[in-house]
This record gives sequence, C-alpha cells and structure tokens, in this order.
Amino acid sequence: MAPSPQILYSSLQGYNTLVAERGGGMSGGQKQRIAIARALIRKPKLLLLDEATSALDTRSEHVVQEALERASEGRTVVVVAHRLTTVRNADLIMVLEKGHIRESGTHDQLVALNGLYAAMLENQKKSKTEDKDDEEDDYEDVLKTTAYQKKKSLTRDDDTVGSDGVWRIGDEEDLLSETIASELSVGQRLSVISQRMKDRCTKMRSSPVFRVLQLNRPETGFIVGGCIACLMAGAATPSFSVLYSEVYNIFVLTGSEKQNRINLVCGMMALVGLIRFVSVFLQGYFFGVSGERLTRRVRSKYFEAILRQEIGWFDRPENQPGSLTASLAGEASKLRLISGSQIGIILEAIVTIVASWVIAFVYSWQLTLLFLAFYPFVVLTGMAQARQMSQKSGQENTETMRIAQEAFANSRTVTTLGLEDFFYEKFTSSLTSNFKRAIKTCLLNALMFAVTQSVVTFAFAAVFALGAHLVVQRTLDAPAVFRVFAVMNMSAQSLGRLASVAPDAKKAKHSCQVIFAILDRIPLIRTNEGLVPNVEFTGKVTFKNVYFRYPTRREARILKNFSHTVEPNQTVALVGQSGCGKSTLLQLVQRFYDPSDHGEDSGVYFDEWNLRDLAPSWIRKQIGIVSQEPNLLDMTLRENIAYGDNTREVSMDEIIEAARQSNAHDFISALPDSYETMAGQTGSQLSGGQKQRIAIARALVRKPKLLLLDEATSALDNESERIVQEALDAATGSRTSLVVAHRLTTVEKSHQIVVLDSGRKIEYGPPDALMKAKGAFYALHNTNQSG
Repeated sequence: MAPSPQILYSSLQGYNTLVAERGGGMSGGQKQRIAIARALIRKPKLLLLDEATSALDTRSEHVVQEALERASEGRTVVVVAHRLTTVRNADLIMVLEKGHIRESGTHDQLVALNGLYAAMLENQKKSKTEDKDDEEDDYEDVLKTTAYQKKKSLTRDDDTVGSDGVWRIGDEEDLLSETIASELSVGQRLSVISQRMKDRCTKMRSSPVFRVLQLNRPETGFIVGGCIACLMAGAATPSFSVLYSEVYNIFVLTGSEKQNRINLVCGMMALVGLIRFVSVFLQGYFFGVSGERLTRRVRSKYFEAILRQEIGWFDRPENQPGSLTASLAGEASKLRLISGSQIGIILEAIVTIVASWVIAFVYSWQLTLLFLAFYPFVVLTGMAQARQMSQKSGQENTETMRIAQEAFANSRTVTTLGLEDFFYEKFTSSLTSNFKRAIKTCLLNALMFAVTQSVVTFAFAAVFALGAHLVVQRTLDAPAVFRVFAVMNMSAQSLGRLASVAPDAKKAKHSCQVIFAILDRIPLIRTNEGLVPNVEFTGKVTFKNVYFRYPTRREARILKNFSHTVEPNQTVALVGQSGCGKSTLLQLVQRFYDPSDHGEDSGVYFDEWNLRDLAPSWIRKQIGIVSQEPNLLDMTLRENIAYGDNTREVSMDEIIEAARQSNAHDFISALPDSYETMAGQTGSQLSGGQKQRIAIARALVRKPKLLLLDEATSALDNESERIVQEALDAATGSRTSLVVAHRLTTVEKSHQIVVLDSGRKIEYGPPDALMKAKGAFYALHNTNQSG
C-alpha cells in the first residue's frame, strides 16, 4: 500500500537491492516508504504513525496518506503529526501543550472552537499563502535579477528559454560524449586500482612480523632487554637438565665425596633457579610493556586509518560499522601473539632447543641423531594445526558481531517490530555455523595433538634402547645417557611450546594482513591533501556538467549533466521527488564523493576552484550542515553545539546565541541540567524536533560561508517550524545556502529554486517566476497545497 515498488524496480536489483547498514544506500524519503510498507505488511490491529510522511515529497506524501487512510480502516490508529493536513480525517484529535491535553475533538469541532488547534491550522495555511499577494507586482522585476542572467553556466545546445523567462533543460542526452567520458572514467579507475595493487604488493613483500617490529621500534630498549633475559632463561633450562642428570651419579658415590657432590649440585641448582627467576621476570616485564605499547599504537593507527577513508569506502558491505568495530577490537589485540610475551616464549624455546642439541651432541651424537629423527613428526603436526587455525582465523566472529551490532544499534526498531526472536535466531544460527566448522576440525586436531604428545614418548623409548645397547657395548657410560635424555627432554618440551604458539602466530599474521591492508590503503579522497586557498571563500558554488554514480551502485546513474551556479549570499532550493539527486548534490559539495569525469571543466567549484583540487578539510570548514536525520554525540548539549566548530574554543555566549537562533534555548533552559544535559547516544534523550534544533545550532555556531539544509525543519511542529524558519531565513541572509526540501512552503523565500527529476535539472528560477511559468514547480506546489 505504500508507494515503494517504483523506487525498487528503478534499481537493476529490484527488491534484492541492499539498503546498507541503517539504510545508508537509500534517500530519506525512500527509507520512510520502506518503513511504511514494513509496518503494513504485518496487518496490525494497532497502527502507530509518528510523523510517518514527514520525509516524503508532496506528491509521495499525498499518495502515501491515501494509502495510510485506507490501511487505517478496521484498526486502531494513533498518529503523531506536525502537519495538520495529515490528521484532518481523524476520529479524535488531541492537542497537547507541556504534557497536558488542551483540546480534543474532531477537526470540525476544534476549528469551530477557535482555540489552539484553529490557531495552529491558520498559522499553517498562512505560511503557504503569505507570499502570493506580491506575485503580480514583483514578477517583471524578478526576471531582471542578476542570477537570472547567468546563461554561461548552461552550455547545452538544446537548452531553451521560455517566454516567461524560465530556463527549461532539454531531456535529450549526448550519448556519444557520455560514452567517451565513461570510458575515460573507467580507465582512470583501472589506473588507480593498478597503482594501488602495485603499492600493496611491494609492501606485502616485507614480512608482517618485520613490519610489526618496525612499529615496535620505539620500544627497542625493552625488546633488547627482553632478548637478553630470554638468552639467560633459555640457557638456564638445559643447564638444570645437566645438573639433574648428576643425581644418578651421586647415588653411586660414598663417604665425604658424596656429601661434597650433593652440596655442589644443590648449590648449582639454586643458582640456576635464581637466574631463571630474574630472567623470566625481566623477560615478562620487558616484552609485556613493549607488547602493550605496540597494541595501543597499532589500534590508534588502525582507527585513524579507518577514519581517513573516503565515504564511498564505508558504503561497501564488508566495511559496515559492526564489522569495523569487531575488527578494531580484535585484530590489534591479536598482534600480541607475535609480540610481547609471546616473543619471549619463542626466543626462550629456541635458545633452549639449540643449547640442548649442542650439549646432547657433545655427550652422544648417536643418541641425539636418533632423537632428532622423531622431530619432523612434531613439527609437521604443529604446522598442520597452525594451518587449521589460520583458515578460520578472523572469520568466525565477524559476521556474528555484525548481527549483534545491528540489533543493538536498532534496538528501538527491533523492540517495536517484535524482532527479538528473529535476531536471536539469526545470531544463534551464526554461532551454530561457527560451531559446526569447529566440530569438523576437532577430530583432525585431536589426532594431531595425540601424535605430538605421543611421539616424544616413542622417542624416549628408542633412545633408552639405543643407550642401553651402547652402555653394554661400553661405547658410552650410563651418566652420559641420562644427560642426553635430560637435555633432550627439555628440548622436546620447548618444541611443544613452539608448536602451541604456531596457531597463534598464524592468527596474528592474518590480523597483520587485515590491519596493514587498511594502513596501506590510500583513500581516493584524502582529507588533508590538496590546495588551501589563501583568499577568503566568497560563497559562490558552481556545478558544471556533473554526472555521478555511487561507487557501490554503479548500475544506477544518480546525476546526469547537472549544471547550475549559486551566487554568493544566494539561497537556492533543490526540490523534486525522493531519489532525484537532491541530497547527493549536498554530498558532492562536501566532497564526500567526486563526480564522474566528463571533460576537464566538469565538476563542482567553490569560486574558481574545482573541489577535486582543494583539501577536503578546508572545504568542510566553510560549510555548516543540518541533515534530515541529525546524529548527536553522547555528550552534553553544550558540547554538541560547540562541536560545530572544533577549530577553536567556542564561548558559552556563542553557544547560547546559536541556540536562540535555532529556537533551542528555551527548551534547553527548561531542562534540570540546562546546557549540561546529556544528549544520550545519537541524541536518544531528546525528541526529534529537539535533536533537529540542536543540530541547527551546531551548524550556526561555526558561522559558515555555505549553509546546507537537508530537510532542516522536517521534524518540527508547525509553531517551532515557523520560528526556526525565521531564524534560518535570518541566518541565510548573509551567506550562501543550499536547501533541500519536500515542503515547498519552506523554500518560497529562496532566491532561486532548482527542480530536479531523475538526476536532471528540468527547471529553475525565482519562486514567483516558476509559479507564473506553470511548469514542474507549479505542479509540485499545487500538489503540496491540495495535500
């Protein structure tokens, strides 16, 4: 019943189109229509509509409202609305003020009462008609405005000027030039990909462990100290084995010689124990500190690398917030497996093995070689275990954590739709899948572990057999057999420790590849690279022959040959149906994306500078933005407003002034903690209208040269909208403003209105001129009035 099919069939993937996390792949209006369809499909007995049509353009709102009214038949409906036309047919309307019911009744009853509801209704009607009286008198003058003479910004041969002075853009497209431009764009993308692959291959030639050690270079002193401690600990272990083998000799001695020998051996054992205590303590401390510092450094760099990626990178399914959060938490920690205390274990084991082999060869090369013949079994089984672990390393929990993050981030939606069981089943299904994979490897792992543990016993049996034979043949004495046996026993234990850390090393190597892939990736749009003009930005914005496709949706062209010039201090409104490219233009202005290449001069310009040449950090400093869905930080309201300009210390007076301009000061002052009230995660402690007003204050506090308003007043009630609109009108008077709006009453004071349809500019001009022309804007306006 909600008009969603057309937006779905317009994509090549239709109903299988991925919406991305939190609906990031769709416009605000499209998301709202999907949400309406989702509510209706369950055929509820009680339907709750909380500004259900606020994000829709006028035409879509009219159609959806009719659908909702039909859907309301036979069920209870509770509607929250600021736009009173959407509740005109309600059985009962209750007007609330400060938490109390001031009036209640039907529409006709409340109008006849001539109270608060009637005043709100009259206010809303007035806002739609207040500009019409001056239309005839001002029409001729408006056609002569400076902005109207900017014909040079329109280079198409099929552009025509109507007798009413309104530019109309032809629908035909130069397919040949578009094809050539597409080929150039593809070629450039291939060049970029090729260069990035070469860079990555060059960097991957170096060992991940070596690169980790490079990152650990500031802790060189700790690492050297740890290595020395490892040498001491590793040498002490076989030394103890030699002393231990002397015990067998002591029992065959007699008299004072026996006591002297006991005292010597016990004293040497105590000394070795002391050396072990000191060396192991130093080893643990030095490598522990270096490992923790490395983890902190890598996690910080990893987080920084993620943040500096271009917005298009985050649109990819594998780079959704849940996956990135799990990776940030887990991958950096796994580097400890090839650094820190793990390095100590590995180095100590290697020193012990080498020292044991040397001692063993000194006493009996025959027994040593026999013992070494069993080592390949231990090594091969250890390697097989490591490979098994590496195959599932990093893959087991990513999807599970993504599901959990999605459920937690959308907890209100999950609760409202009763999806707790659905997400529980989805989560446990992911866990079950991991469990089944783990079970399949259990048999093989158990077999390999059994081989590792039993092969040493078989080796000891063979060594004792050969040793006994050599003693009988008098080619070797019994104490030598015990010494070889003791040191090779320690060698086998150390080899077992090495085998146990091999799977961890594989996990760490995988984590290194994940982390370094991000650290090495060069963003397509680099925040701090580019020109920084040494003259002040005047506020002029020019779009020249702009074409655009989203990186993750190459099959759908969003903008097609869009050209327009916004003069300094002008307010230009972008109107059209949902999905026509209005919000995309605002994203291009912020250089979240770069438009497709269509000639040298194509692109978006600030004054005379192509945004491709400018540093994105400088571009965004010139802009204040108020989005359709404001996201506040989990901080105080004061901090949220001050974060609008983090290049300086924003004074409290400036914060309060910005709050006054956005009609937020009164409700903030009424809160118990005033400006120190916590906004909650994503502003959960505030209503939609309150969040929007905080977002407006946050944009105004930085005093931007360019103000972008993407449905800035859509969440406000009629009275607040009027006050905030007045504040925004005053704020836009001294700066350039680009306004995206579905509610055409909010843009009737704009200097120019640009009408878009399917990514094309089909009409533009001053509001009154467009109304006189009776074209696309006129039709949209009439639909709005009738709605």
